[in-house]
Amino acid sequence: MFTHSPGAAEESETLKFREGKQGNPRFWYSFAISTAFHAILFALLFLWFRPSATHGLTEESVREVGIALKYQDGPRDYYVDESGQIGQDQAAEGGSEAGSGRPTLEEILPSVQEVATAEVLPRKGFQILGPSSLPETGAGQAGGEGGLFAGGGGFGRQPGPPGTASLFGIRSPGYKFVYVFDRSGSMGGSGRTALSFAKRELVASIQSLDKTQQFEIIFYNERPTLFNPSGQPGRLAFATDENKARAIRFIQSITAGGGTQHDAALLAAIQLRPDVIFFLTDADEPRLSEAKLAQIHRWANGIVIHAVEFGTGPESTSDNFLKRIARQNGGQYVYIDITQAIR
Repeated sequence: MFTHSPGAAEESETLKFREGKQGNPRFWYSFAISTAFHAILFALLFLWFRPSATHGLTEESVREVGIALKYQDGPRDYYVDESGQIGQDQAAEGGSEAGSGRPTLEEILPSVQEVATAEVLPRKGFQILGPSSLPETGAGQAGGEGGLFAGGGGFGRQPGPPGTASLFGIRSPGYKFVYVFDRSGSMGGSGRTALSFAKRELVASIQSLDKTQQFEIIFYNERPTLFNPSGQPGRLAFATDENKARAIRFIQSITAGGGTQHDAALLAAIQLRPDVIFFLTDADEPRLSEAKLAQIHRWANGIVIHAVEFGTGPESTSDNFLKRIARQNGGQYVYIDITQAIR
């Protein structure tokens, strides 16, 4: 006689129950809702515990800007926008400047009396011209020096390829440029002067820059006078149309006068950490000593320095400090007989 075991009967009943349940539409509806709920819950938990995607970025480096450039100065990254604002990493450099052996911008701008005696120079006798201090003349108007901004030939009239700047026949690659120009009394005079000739070439060079490039202008006699369109010292200006117009007004405002003190202006330029410095003077005196040239070379630390000398008559065969400063810092030296140039 064949009998069913209790276990087999129980298993048969369970199988029938499962088959009936799976054939019921309500079962599949409930199953789909449960699956979707758990999938959403899992996704929310994943997003909640995922590491932040912005880890390591500063607030400055992710803000919206018209043009943003990233560049390096040593081990640090910098983010600079079109207005000249520098990213937060710039603040870190300020804390390490003292340890680098290179003085700050405030320290290297001296008074006349302190130049010969101070190794690290305090901020005295220093002038910065911003937008409010510039004459309100149009960018295309002539200044007071005989049609300074009129068209015509000139060394700087032929712009170089993108990423370069040109001055008195020197074409130099880079994106950050500082122009250091002598404005002492010997650069002035009546009629066409050495200063007006230098200004014409300076304007042509700045006009050839594109808006991704940055620049600064430093005119000097006993003390430096810096172009400062942002109102905050120590920042290069992007070569936008607006900043070019401001630069032209600044250049127009400069007159010749006073003595000559080269090193404070050069050190102010170096502190801005450009790619290239264009250095122009008509003064072989006062000469920069070998010790001062070595100091400038050490602080420049790879910045290219070109030297343009205005002289009278044929070029001297002597190896003066202008030739040496260009040679020591990877630059070019150009001599201009100013008596012939301004005829």
